[in-house]
Amino acid sequence: MLTACPNLQYLTTRDLIAPNWMADFLEVKKHSLKYWRMYVDDLSDCCNINSFDFLRFLKAQRPGFTLEIYGGGDCDWYFIELKQFLDLYLAPEFCSLDERMKENCICIYYNDVKHSWYALSVQ
Repeated sequence: MLTACPNLQYLTTRDLIAPNWMADFLEVKKHSLKYWRMYVDDLSDCCNINSFDFLRFLKAQRPGFTLEIYGGGDCDWYFIELKQFLDLYLAPEFCSLDERMKENCICIYYNDVKHSWYALSVQ
């Protein structure tokens, strides 16, 4: 998608999580994507994601990149594990507009509660 639409800056997807989506994004070195809002009916659909690969994916994006994941369902165990990992390796904070310009932001809305973290881009 990023190759076919190199000027794409904002993306919203719903339940389109392929097992290799991170690898596909990492293959495209230069893209314009700044903001991705992902809706998943069940956050456990993301279970095939390796936490360290996810962290590498987030840090590899252009400075100011924001990923928002909206999830719910019966997968507290997965969300708790992911939150503990992100709390350990990223700075949990509220993603203000000013900060988004400097760092990459991951926001997870799980059962209507927002959790946010920052990661410095390595680009």
